[in-house]
Amino acid sequence: MAGICNGLALSGLKTFCSTFLVFSDYMKPSIRLAALMSLPIVYIFTHDSIGVGEDGPTHQPIEQLSALRLIPNLNVYRPCNMTETISAYVQAFNDNKPSAIILSRQKFSAPDSKFADADKGAYIISGESKNSALIIIATGSEIELAIKLQKELANKNTNVCVVSMPCKEIFIKQSKKYQQSILGENPRLIIEAGSIMSMQEFIREQDDSISLDTFGKTGKAEDLFDFFGFSIQNAIKKAKNLIKK
Repeated sequence: MAGICNGLALSGLKTFCSTFLVFSDYMKPSIRLAALMSLPIVYIFTHDSIGVGEDGPTHQPIEQLSALRLIPNLNVYRPCNMTETISAYVQAFNDNKPSAIILSRQKFSAPDSKFADADKGAYIISGESKNSALIIIATGSEIELAIKLQKELANKNTNVCVVSMPCKEIFIKQSKKYQQSILGENPRLIIEAGSIMSMQEFIREQDDSISLDTFGKTGKAEDLFDFFGFSIQNAIKKAKNLIKK
């Protein structure tokens, strides 16, 4: 499928294709060639985490998101709301290189945002960085947990800031001043349902993450998220430890 897209793109057609994120493994050679040739193909990947649930670990992507982010000249988008999704499509279909749009299966809620913010790759979706004891960085469906954590800590008179990072590749091309205004100097907690490898550059010695470094399991999505630490209880514990340090 990905190889066919390369041929169609080389013939001058605007091309896109779609499948589960875990199956991007079969497509890597063709995606790599598309990136090498700067072919403006759009790859739409769904079922992006252990939220696949009962489909089991064979269909639950762990390392695939990081693997795609490691491919040079490929923008990888993981939107959390309608605005970020539309922004990703607009940028991807108007770009002169390939893009991957990563979408979730399960239902979740996230605050709305502005196109001007989403277009920058990362932005503050809730709170402010200056007066925050903690910066929470999340992508896609994990924004819901980040917002829950923010509200729980606010009830304990602790202000934290939530940063949504729909496209790391676009964010790191922003000015250093803008990046600093978003990430700040305070401790950071990164939340992403997959390998943390591709986000390591944002983790300093004093920071932490909620992520996955093992294969998933078979079960209901909500049970799996709890089992692997994507629960409000674990998030509060990690946040308190960071703030205390």
